[in-house]
Amino acid sequence: MTKWFENVVTKLPAMLAAAALAAAAIVCGWGFTATAGDFAVDTKIQVDGKVLPGRTTTLFSGQRVYDLPSSPDQHVTKLDLVTGTFTVLEPTSHVQTQLSRADLVRYTAEILVIAQSAESPALLKGLASPNFEVEWDADQLKLNLRGSTLTYKVTLATTNETDAAVRYREFADAFARFNSIQRRGLPAVGRLQLNQFVAEKGMLPVAVERTLQIDSKPITSLHKYRWGLAEEDRQRIVEVERWEERFKSVGWTEFQRITQESATLSQR
Repeated sequence: MTKWFENVVTKLPAMLAAAALAAAAIVCGWGFTATAGDFAVDTKIQVDGKVLPGRTTTLFSGQRVYDLPSSPDQHVTKLDLVTGTFTVLEPTSHVQTQLSRADLVRYTAEILVIAQSAESPALLKGLASPNFEVEWDADQLKLNLRGSTLTYKVTLATTNETDAAVRYREFADAFARFNSIQRRGLPAVGRLQLNQFVAEKGMLPVAVERTLQIDSKPITSLHKYRWGLAEEDRQRIVEVERWEERFKSVGWTEFQRITQESATLSQR
């Protein structure tokens, strides 16, 4: 897929007008809503029924969101809900990069246009236009989105914290775009549509199972919510803020190069 991506990306100048239109569509609904109480989400990943070691803790503190993996060699991210700016920090290499809201919209729009091009593989075309069949079970609070290349099975939970649901949706949307850029070419359309359906219910996801056509093994994110932040959570926020002050700031391309080299060295 990498060779295909590098070949088709040379055609981007001719696609810029379409990308601009796609960007306008993507950015709709991505705004800021005033915040209320702080909360945390602990996430574990389950693959084909087996829970993997480690977890990610996502801290919602005021107008900022901190996504903190338990592994010390993984990226730490910070999202400013007001500006939409993503700060990505690499603890091992002591570097950081910033992606603005405009960056995320532009990159994901370009990925979408490429995926919809005539040369793209069928999988990418399917991810760009999932055409979900939606099934909602109001009694069990289960939402199923079935597409030809992608399927989601989601278990939801009700909440009285409506502001938390709104903030979680904004984080999930932004992170879906960021993941699309990291994965270099996989459109975020399906996840964005899922987030919209969940937001329309005014609920929070507690389990999100995703299955791709090319891999029959389902991957499930298991979420546990905690209302309010513990002292340990606040200490981790302080640590991230200190990293942001100290780490060298580089562009996105340079950040990817540095972190890839660091990952390669750690595997030797």
